Amino acid sequence: SNIEKDTEEDFPVFKKAHSNESQEFNNQLKNFIYLTEKKKNILQDYSNIVQKDVANIIGSQEFFNDVEYLSQIIYSAKEAITAVDSKSTTLADVYIKLVQL
Repeated sequence: SNIEKDTEEDFPVFKKAHSNESQEFNNQLKNFIYLTEKKKNILQDYSNIVQKDVANIIGSQEFFNDVEYLSQIIYSAKEAITAVDSKSTTLADVYIKLVQL
């Protein structure tokens, strides 16, 4: 309709934001499918050494959420250390990086 055409022409930022959201969703979906397949492979390939309790932990979605959360924390810490390691770093820079963690 005419409204949709006007929205795309008059508000290109909206179109770009929608495109970015779609791309982000597609990336998350691909990651989910990849991790699900990897999880199945681990449980099948190592069923003789993976105990039932460990298999239940790896099999839960919470495990992968926790791993993702931990990786974000570690990445933030790495970025903070890299930024603070510079010769031109001030005490204010250190404080800002600590707050960001």
